Amino acid sequence: MSAPDFSEMTLTEHLAELRTRLIRAMMGIAVGFAICYGESQRVLDFVLAPLERVLPEDSTIQFTSLPEPFFVHLKVSALAGFFLASPWVFYQLWKFVAPGLYAQEKRMALPFVFLSTLFFTCGSVFCFYYVFPVTFEYFMTFGTADIRPIPKLGEYFSLVTKLLLGFGIVFELPVVCFFLGRMGILHWRPMVSAWRYITVMIFIVAAVLTPPDPVSQVMLAAPLMILYGISVVVVAVTGAKDTV
Repeated sequence: MSAPDFSEMTLTEHLAELRTRLIRAMMGIAVGFAICYGESQRVLDFVLAPLERVLPEDSTIQFTSLPEPFFVHLKVSALAGFFLASPWVFYQLWKFVAPGLYAQEKRMALPFVFLSTLFFTCGSVFCFYYVFPVTFEYFMTFGTADIRPIPKLGEYFSLVTKLLLGFGIVFELPVVCFFLGRMGILHWRPMVSAWRYITVMIFIVAAVLTPPDPVSQVMLAAPLMILYGISVVVVAVTGAKDTV
């Protein structure tokens, strides 16, 4: 196997290329934003649904500043636009890292974009349909006759955004491990022997990416451990073979 065809780029040229890819990714997100803004109310209703299902009858979602709903509509349009443009965003990421890959690996742009989009979407869907109901219902258990939950619109959307993107990103683990394995950077035997340390790291990552409650942390850590196991198998099957 021949060495990767690295171009003779200076640091300034690398930064310029990164800027170009970021600008193009942002342009794609902007197009997605423009498409989704007309349906922002419908998207917002969809995002609010998991919380509204578990709210007590005498509770509502409120906003405490006049421009808050307007900015939430902008943010929800940007979030939906990002999901809509995610294949384009992942393609720009591929174009940035592709010059450092082997010739045969540069032809894997389409599988990379497809799998990255698929795993990212699966992570967010898992979060929305399985994590949100359990987590929000758990939060509601702290309400009493004297403590009534009245969630704030902006804070709720910030939490939702953090969780959706966090789950989407961590579900990319098999894709990342696949390419690291193909490049010979990652091998399955060290991955297996380091499982105790990886478990601790997974729970640390789950604690950082989720609210400070054990329910959502476990619901992120559990699939992440499964994904790590899948990643070990992926690296063992498709990664560079050991020479010893």
